[in-house]
Amino acid sequence: MKPKISIIVSVYNIEEYIAECIESLIKQTYKNIEIICVDDFSSDNSYEILKKYEQEYSNIKLVRHPANKGSSCARNTGLEIATGKYIYFIDGDDFIEKNLLLEMVQLIEKNNNTVIVHNPNYVVYYEDNLEKNYSVGKLSKNAFELNNITHAPWTNLFSLDFLKK
Repeated sequence: MKPKISIIVSVYNIEEYIAECIESLIKQTYKNIEIICVDDFSSDNSYEILKKYEQEYSNIKLVRHPANKGSSCARNTGLEIATGKYIYFIDGDDFIEKNLLLEMVQLIEKNNNTVIVHNPNYVVYYEDNLEKNYSVGKLSKNAFELNNITHAPWTNLFSLDFLKK
């Protein structure tokens, strides 16, 4: 069976973007996913839009903070209820290509890695020791390239076990 990916969506006052984000997750070619939406006490209609998606899709879970706590707290709230082997973070005003999760899980499983960093120019595979064990695809490996990789949460697929350590 394919491992589950828990996608944690941090949401705050993005009613005009949230549907596009959720649609991009629902339409992923990789289907063993749970979508955990954490509304960080939005004052617009973001939460109401998400409630409709939660009612329609059994793999969507919705949590609402009782006060605004920030995106890092929203991600941590999502981690507390995540059940997947892997974690993917996305902000509610972003969307992803339909094959992204499939490609990332194939890479992480093929190489038995704990983290995959992915953006249009780089694919980086990290093992347990983030300082020493890495390899880079698509471009040659050198210090300049590695230092200029975007390490934003939404460019990574993490092993849940790794994050818990």
